[in-house]
Amino acid sequence: MSEALVFADRAGADLEAVVDAISGGAAGCWTLDNRAPNMIQDAFEPGFFAKYQYKDLKIATDAGEAFGAPMPHTGLAHELYKTMIQNDMGYDDNSGVMQVLQMMAGKASTDE
Repeated sequence: MSEALVFADRAGADLEAVVDAISGGAAGCWTLDNRAPNMIQDAFEPGFFAKYQYKDLKIATDAGEAFGAPMPHTGLAHELYKTMIQNDMGYDDNSGVMQVLQMMAGKASTDE
């Protein structure tokens, strides 16, 4: 969802319209319904701390390694949350991973 919102923002789309358009289809999910409105406003007050998401992803990637199960998407997510931790965003909501993607796109989360 973070990727979709950053992409739509970079493309100049109305983010609320994008959320409305995709929420009723197969892309609809709890996070889209409950976190997207805050994400659009760059508001990442925690429901679930990113630092806990990072910890949980570390457990998952370690287990994947132990059992020889490939987990490329989980590994990537782990790295994104690690970036949050390294940038003092560990107490932001886990949806705040959007901020990392914004930084990668050359847009600080406080830009208008």
